[in-house]
Amino acid sequence: MGLYDGYKVLALFDPHIKTIPHGQDGWEPATAKALETALEFGEWWKPDETITGQDFMEFDQISIWNKNRKLELEGRRLEHDFQYGNQILERICNFTKSKVMFIPGNHDYWLHLYILERPELHGLINQNKLLNFADRNIEQTDYGKVYKIGKASFCHAFLRPGRHNMTKYHSFKMVNEYGKSIFYGHLHTFQAYTNITWDTKPNIGVSIGCLSDLNPSWMRNSPNAFVNQILFLEFDKSGNFSWYAPILIGGKFTYNGKTFGAKKNKTGDKK
Repeated sequence: MGLYDGYKVLALFDPHIKTIPHGQDGWEPATAKALETALEFGEWWKPDETITGQDFMEFDQISIWNKNRKLELEGRRLEHDFQYGNQILERICNFTKSKVMFIPGNHDYWLHLYILERPELHGLINQNKLLNFADRNIEQTDYGKVYKIGKASFCHAFLRPGRHNMTKYHSFKMVNEYGKSIFYGHLHTFQAYTNITWDTKPNIGVSIGCLSDLNPSWMRNSPNAFVNQILFLEFDKSGNFSWYAPILIGGKFTYNGKTFGAKKNKTGDKK
């Protein structure tokens, strides 16, 4: 039996976890129904590995884009966001058989940028520590790095200066820049491109939709191409893979004769 024979991978892109105030000193989730549906599927499918991160947390309280919008963020607390983020990670770790890999997105990176301007907080505020990566044995890639499993690769788009992929044909650009099959988040849209190399082996570039709101506040109700979507893959012994990326409509999708998305949230509202 090969290293990857029968290996199952679930990838959760762009959940943008955040909370809003509820009651006195309490909170409730402010995330899309799609996130709960993805967790419900994970609890049923039980992947060997789960890839998460990819803008795991929203961090809009510390975003440079919100410096002059304090009224919109009134009552929001990072403490509550981390409490909810821990609940989500606990569920992911419970249904994942072997390994949880965290790929930081640009929103996750905002916390690092926040600390760079406030060195007195260095070592005190740390996403890995506050989400208990060590206790949960969660591994993490460096920001901007590509993570590989068999012949599939994963990243949060290519975000390096001068090589931003927010173009009309970003899946074409991604697969041609990377040269191998790659799945990525960040753009919240579904797009796929197949590149046939000289030896006829296909490489695919696939943008996977998000697990967050389709009409976030920062879009100001502008039209967009956002979709809710999850990705899961099954590998053979040679590292080849079959991939499935259902789009969630109304927070629901059907796979193998079963509809996911009917259950209520298991997490939320803590004081």
